[in-house]
Amino acid sequence: MAANIKTHYHLAEYAAADFPFRIIDVEEPSLPLHSHDFYEIFLVRSGSAMHMLEHGHHRLTAGDIVLINPFERHGFHLNEGPLLITNIMFSGDLFTNALSPLSTPLAPFYLSARGHTYARAERTAAIAIVNAMQDEFSAARACYRNAIAGLLMQLLAVIERSFSAGRTDRSAVGPMGAVLAHIDAHFTQNITLRMVADICGLNSTYASEQFKRFTGKPFKQYLIGKRVQYAIHLLETTKENVSRICAKAGFNDIANFERTFKRYAGRPPLSFRQ
Repeated sequence: MAANIKTHYHLAEYAAADFPFRIIDVEEPSLPLHSHDFYEIFLVRSGSAMHMLEHGHHRLTAGDIVLINPFERHGFHLNEGPLLITNIMFSGDLFTNALSPLSTPLAPFYLSARGHTYARAERTAAIAIVNAMQDEFSAARACYRNAIAGLLMQLLAVIERSFSAGRTDRSAVGPMGAVLAHIDAHFTQNITLRMVADICGLNSTYASEQFKRFTGKPFKQYLIGKRVQYAIHLLETTKENVSRICAKAGFNDIANFERTFKRYAGRPPLSFRQ
């Protein structure tokens, strides 16, 4: 991903259409805020850097494992020397129809805390899985795609268990991951928390309480943030007019879209046009 300084990256640039997955070792330079249309997990092999996010930052050192959602803007500011990472890129389609909604392996992407510290055993297990994925991908032996999908699910399970360990509400981790995964797949549509809770078999009051506890935001604020993030992606990567982007991102009224966008992004929509 570091070959050219860009603001948006597409999985189609790196992965085959029939297998939306890529794992690669990369020496990352300092990179400005950018986004991509795929899920990303990266393991820091060596070096250190400041990981820049839309609303904050945290320090990266060797052994750190970081998850980035599609369209989430992030970047790197190197402290000294190169930052060597193993970068895992994939589409959620890799798991389509593989599991029930309450068993979504993508839960860690929605429940992760930045700067999360892994226990030594968890870190060792995760690194071993990443190494095995690299071996399967480079060797491309018979059934390697199935093996990689299985290893990826195993990696996500290790990460989710790490996030859940010691939480008094850990029984809610799986169901809330399913709620957030459903929102991520349908945030441009007319959805409510009650609708999502019903789909995932949860009581709406319980879902509302747990939602704010896990995300730190009420449902509506979280949903609008996802829509604005997607609108920024469209502004930076397409030539469509603002009215069309407003509709595509899930907003029904252009005036409300522009007001809401500026409140969340800090500047008007057209300022993101390059």
